[in-house]
Amino acid sequence: MKILDIHTHNLAATDALISVSPDSLPQQENRLFSVGIHPWNTESVSQQEFQALERAAINSNVLAIGECGLDLLRGAPVDIQKCVFEFHIALSEKYHKPLIIHQVKALQEILYLKKKFHPAQPWLIHGFRGKPETVRQLISNDLHFSIGTKTPIETIEIIPMEWLFLESDDTNDFQNLICKVSVIRGVSTDELDAILNDNNKRFLSL
Repeated sequence: MKILDIHTHNLAATDALISVSPDSLPQQENRLFSVGIHPWNTESVSQQEFQALERAAINSNVLAIGECGLDLLRGAPVDIQKCVFEFHIALSEKYHKPLIIHQVKALQEILYLKKKFHPAQPWLIHGFRGKPETVRQLISNDLHFSIGTKTPIETIEIIPMEWLFLESDDTNDFQNLICKVSVIRGVSTDELDAILNDNNKRFLSL
C-alpha cells in the first residue's frame, strides 16, 4: 500500500496514515492508522482509556502510536499531559511502532524526554511550522517532522528530501500541498510521491 500523507483525520483518506482515538478505531482492512489520546483530551483520562489504547495499539492496521504529546496552551495541566505522553512512549517502544507527536510551545520538553528515554522507535512532530534553524535542531536530534499548508516556504526549501514528510491533518488540501511542495522543490508530483512513499515506509518500518 502506498502512503503519501503521514497524518490525517479524514477516515476516507487513501494513501494515508489516519489518526484516530482508541475508542474510534475503524475495522477497515484497506486503511492504515495511528492511535492515541490527543493532549487536548487529557483532562480526565481513565484507566479504561489506557487499556483501550493498548488494545488498539496491537491491531495490525495500527502502524504508529499517536497523535499524542504536549500542548502548553490547551488540555490538562502539563504534569498530567506528561504522564499520558509517557504512557504513549512506553507503548511505542513495547510494540515497536513509531510515535506521532502533537506539540505546542513544548519543543524543548519533547527534546528533553527524547534524551531521557532514548527511544529505539522514531518520533515525528506533526504540523511543523518552524523556521529553518529549528529544522536543523530537529534533524540533529534525530526527530522527524511533517509539514502542512502553514509551513513557511523558506523552511520547505531547506528540508533534506530524505527528511520530507507531508500531512493534511484536518484539512482537505493534500493535493494542493503536493503541488505547492513540488514547485518549491523543483520536482514533479510523481517524483515527490515516490519520495514521500519511500520516506513514510522507512519511518513506519514497512
